Amino acid sequence: MLSRAGRLDEAEELVAAMPVHPDALIWGSLLAACRAHGEVERAERVMRRRTTDADADAGDYVLMSNTYASNGRHGEAVKVRRQMRRNEIDKVPGCSLTKIDGVVNEFEAIPANSIR
Repeated sequence: MLSRAGRLDEAEELVAAMPVHPDALIWGSLLAACRAHGEVERAERVMRRRTTDADADAGDYVLMSNTYASNGRHGEAVKVRRQMRRNEIDKVPGCSLTKIDGVVNEFEAIPANSIR
């Protein structure tokens, strides 16, 4: 709630003071708030903590890349994506389900440049 309200200082302090180890959901929420509020330096700090955890995932890297890109730091966004490739961190494509004439159809979102 603090993150969504833009109170990122308080949110980061709360996460740091938690008696249990913050999980991926907590860090991901803070990272998403950093992107939403243009807090690149804080996002970098959060990402450094995330990448030391065994449960860091593709979503964290994508959020960091998008944070850089939305703040005009495209070179750094590309570096994050390259790091993902180098470390073999794959983003699972999004999917949509539709029901047409009683039949459920699933569609995956894939980049146009990956279609052969």
